[in-house]
Amino acid sequence: MTSTTWTLSPKSIGLGLPGFVNHGTLFVGISYSGNTSETLNAFRAAKSRRAHVIGVGTGGKLSDLCSQLGAPFLEVEPALAPRAALGQLIVAAASVLENLGLVRSVVREMSEVGAELTGLRGQFRGQTPLEKNPAKRLATDLLYHFIVLYSLQRMSSVARRFKNQLAENSKELAKYDILPEACHNGIEAWRGSTRSMLPVIIRDGDESAFERSIVEAFKSTISSVAKAHPMEVRLPGRGRLARLLFPIFFLDYASVYLAILKRIDPTPTELIEEYKSRLASRRGR
Repeated sequence: MTSTTWTLSPKSIGLGLPGFVNHGTLFVGISYSGNTSETLNAFRAAKSRRAHVIGVGTGGKLSDLCSQLGAPFLEVEPALAPRAALGQLIVAAASVLENLGLVRSVVREMSEVGAELTGLRGQFRGQTPLEKNPAKRLATDLLYHFIVLYSLQRMSSVARRFKNQLAENSKELAKYDILPEACHNGIEAWRGSTRSMLPVIIRDGDESAFERSIVEAFKSTISSVAKAHPMEVRLPGRGRLARLLFPIFFLDYASVYLAILKRIDPTPTELIEEYKSRLASRRGR
């Protein structure tokens, strides 16, 4: 009986595959539309190195490519917009890994988190008035500000997601930085801050005493020079998934409410489509 050793490395790799991808690597290509060129190119490259490849998405070219290559494809139900399908894609990816024995109990944990998020939705939904709706209150506080997000490394995916949601939903420029790295460089920029610049620190309940000291020292330092007092976003969550998904859920709502306050439709992403069209025309030359 032979055994297979899988290489799991879920990290940013730019436009090319890292050198370690080979016949012992599991490559899961995720594209909601199935037509993301970067995913398709990486998928083909992984297959050419004899990696074990699996596709996840709603269909499109990725589904066709999987059929051509004889690779499994896990289809997810289409949502209103790709950015609204995060939960589905996480469950799909977790199902793949769990069925291969690489992780345990993630799908069950996702189900439990989903039930808790359903309970939270009552606080954030549109029918809940401003005074009882923390997502609406946050959107009100963010209005007319350039938002600068900070978090510890383990919450960086939440900060990055919120930056992207502010761009796609609220049509709002923002930036994010990681603590403690920002304590050694970016912190100096607050000397030249304007009243419109708002620092927002995303925190969780699992900070060690040392991490808490870092965040508090950073916050008090920029408070001494920033024109706007730093805000904090912190939602309780039991378990690693809840710690990430609770604030993502909350901040997604806030980004939509910010769009509404700006009298902007959060749904269209016209510049993204224009970019794709321009890219396709250049590649077709």
